[in-house]
This record gives sequence, C-alpha cells and structure tokens, in this order.
Amino acid sequence: MNYKSNEFTEQVDAINQNLQTQSLRYNFEHRDRLRLHRYRHIAAR
Repeated sequence: MNYKSNEFTEQVDAINQNLQTQSLRYNFEHRDRLRLHRYRHIAAR
C-alpha cells in the first residue's frame, strides 16, 4: 500500500511538472506574439 501511494505521488508530481513547463512555454510564446504584434503596429505607422 505504501509503495503504491508513493508511486501515485510521483505520477502526480510528474504531471504537475509537465503542466508547469507547458504553461511557461505558452507564456513565453504569448509574450513573443504580443511583442511581435506591437512591433508590427509601430512599423505600420
């Protein structure tokens, strides 16, 4: 039983880690997209 719950917490940790890296990657992409959009806006003026 103890071994099983240990394994479960490890899986949950891995999932949380994956979600964190995914959201970080999304934030970086989103920020770059906003920056590109702003530059385009400035260049179009």
